[in-house]
Amino acid sequence: MDKSLKTGSSLSLPSRRRLFGGISDEGLAVAIAGRTSPPLRATRALQLLASSSRGATEDLLVLAHEFSRDMLAGLVFAGLATVVTENVRAGGPATKVERYRTTDDGRKALEG
Repeated sequence: MDKSLKTGSSLSLPSRRRLFGGISDEGLAVAIAGRTSPPLRATRALQLLASSSRGATEDLLVLAHEFSRDMLAGLVFAGLATVVTENVRAGGPATKVERYRTTDDGRKALEG
């Protein structure tokens, strides 16, 4: 079975994994497809992020919606989403919260 992806690159899949920091097949596919149209699960994740002005935490996306961390990393790597760190205070000391949000490119990918 050929595991190569249509990327226009002559690099083998293991070479691309090393180049992209050990990202999984799913994350690599999202990152590469981000240049055209994202796969269905990535599109669903982008739609969810676009529907919330504040974005969503990784725990919500992974635990409640069953998106993989690798797929979310692929969205960020492709420039379709970003991670924003906020300091949140809820009755105690401030805590850092990281939220995923869509980028302008992510919204454009959803439109067409």
